[in-house]
Formats: sequence, structure tokens, C-alpha cells
Amino acid sequence: MDEFFFFLLTVLGVPMGLYFLAAYLKIKLESVRQKHNLEDPKQKTESTQKQIEYLLSENEEMKEELRNIKYLLSRETKRERIDFDYEKEQMKLDYDAKGSLSL
Repeated sequence: MDEFFFFLLTVLGVPMGLYFLAAYLKIKLESVRQKHNLEDPKQKTESTQKQIEYLLSENEEMKEELRNIKYLLSRETKRERIDFDYEKEQMKLDYDAKGSLSL
């Protein structure tokens, strides 16, 4: 019985112990990297660049919405007439932005 117990301990216990030791060391390594900010500079730069691009595109969308709101507010009392030049420009901008075949 003692031999069987040592056999199970050797066959199952050692690999499991090594697995848990490796997992523990991996977690410790990640915490040290985060603590000392040892991330790859190229990856950090790419991430920052993607965030900037996203914010710039979002800023352009907000500017466009603001222009539309200002236009609608300025035309509120004169709803009987449609500004076709403005509408054509909006359709062109939408076509360029989305690439749709609405024209």
C-alpha cells in the first residue's frame, strides 16, 4: 500500500506541483512587469496611437452632429423651405464616410 501511495504521489503530485509553481511564477512575473511598467514600448505606442485615432474620429462625428443641430435650430422658424445645397453636401459627406450607394 505504501508503494502505491508513493507511486500516485510521484505520478500525479509532481506534475501538478510543477504546474502550480509555473502558474504562480507567471502571475508574479506579470505583477512585476506591471509594477515596473516593463511593457513593450512598440506595443504601448501602437495602443496609444489607436486611442488617438479613435478620439479624433469621434471628435469629427461630434462636430458634424453639432453642425447639423445648429443648422436645424437656425432653420426652425423657416421650415417651409429646404436648403438643397446643404442637403446635397450632407449626402456627399455621408457617401464619402460610409461608402454607401445612396446617391
